[in-house]
Amino acid sequence: RVNEARVVFESLVSSGRAEPFAHTMLGTILLGAHELDAALEQFEAALALEPDELSALVYRAEIRLSKRKIARAIEDLERAVKLGPASDPFVGRAKKLLGLARANRSA
Repeated sequence: RVNEARVVFESLVSSGRAEPFAHTMLGTILLGAHELDAALEQFEAALALEPDELSALVYRAEIRLSKRKIARAIEDLERAVKLGPASDPFVGRAKKLLGLARANRSA
């Protein structure tokens, strides 16, 4: 049903409504389909509307890591860790990725 969800969120995004959730969800679907550039566009659109969108920050960082933009990924991850409560799964993911990013930067 991923294709159906993609159609729904593409429709919401193309409607022109300023809805960060729709951009984040479409970005998540595109990320799962390995369409990294298109996913990145959606996460950046979500963050332009809502700079504190935790999941969009973490997913954007993942894409930045995959593109070897380590410093920018670390910025996103550090921000995500500061924004959310420690119990949030995205904060936990950000902490793990932050450790990996810092290790890669040092290597």
